[in-house]
Amino acid sequence: MLRKTLATISMVYLLIALLGCNAAAAQRPDPTAAPMAKGIFSVGKISGKPAKQIKKYQTVADYLAANLAKHGIGAGRVVVAPDIETMVGMLKSGEVNLFFDNPFSAYLVSDLADGKAIVLRVKQGPAEKRGIIFTRSDGGPTSLSGLRGRLIAMEDPTSSVSYLSPMAYLIEAGITMVEKPQPDAPVAANEVGYIFSYDDDNTVQWVLTGKVTAGVVDDSAFEEFLEENPDDLSILAETQPMMRHQPGIVNPGMLPEFQADVRALLVGLDDSEESQSVKRPSETLRFTEFSTDAQATLSDVARMYALLITR
Repeated sequence: MLRKTLATISMVYLLIALLGCNAAAAQRPDPTAAPMAKGIFSVGKISGKPAKQIKKYQTVADYLAANLAKHGIGAGRVVVAPDIETMVGMLKSGEVNLFFDNPFSAYLVSDLADGKAIVLRVKQGPAEKRGIIFTRSDGGPTSLSGLRGRLIAMEDPTSSVSYLSPMAYLIEAGITMVEKPQPDAPVAANEVGYIFSYDDDNTVQWVLTGKVTAGVVDDSAFEEFLEENPDDLSILAETQPMMRHQPGIVNPGMLPEFQADVRALLVGLDDSEESQSVKRPSETLRFTEFSTDAQATLSDVARMYALLITR
């Protein structure tokens, strides 16, 4: 059932490329390239900005590589994929050893690549976020039912808080959600059309200018925009809290002893300056064991995703 997502997500990223992301695409690793040579421990991320992710996570890759010599590891590397489908292939092939991302992306990659969550990257800042469904204060609908026949903007199809949870919320409210290719596409009176903005700034700007009737951003982003536009935005609904920390998924071929050593090395990072130098670039507060609470989040993600693909 989960494999149905790949065609949709692949088309979304193809659309991004067609809209002008060729420069970023040129920096992306070739998904057809042969797996890295043995002896390299690779940390995987999904992004259209490879250089930024490499800068953030190279210290983690180097730290693990320096302490995994008994497993034949001598160097660390950050591998950046442009989309979920490519990362799934990299994890399955062994080109990526350890992958970090938000709960929704981590869930999809783990399921499709038969990976395993072994650790949790605890990010700096709040432990949870909510999705805020909002509209303009002047002339916008006053309830969710008022969205029918209109268009709502969401961030991107891999976002936990700005896509997955608000989509599930609206579907559970009895609203028929239909993706639209562009803002001027027709929306039937009995449905709500949705479109991706790929940036919180875009979402808010589209709402303020009337390009869309409503939008979704996370609660911290909404508070920032509300400070700048205190009288312009109104909340229609808030979704349930979603963990914002990132599961660490290992590839299916990693042996249990290797997994245990990777987990122990990450969880063992303390508050010393040496440990902080490993965590600081990625804005990581700490790494912890993958708890039952974290597993419950992935189970909730699975429930919400099932709503999306069976609607």
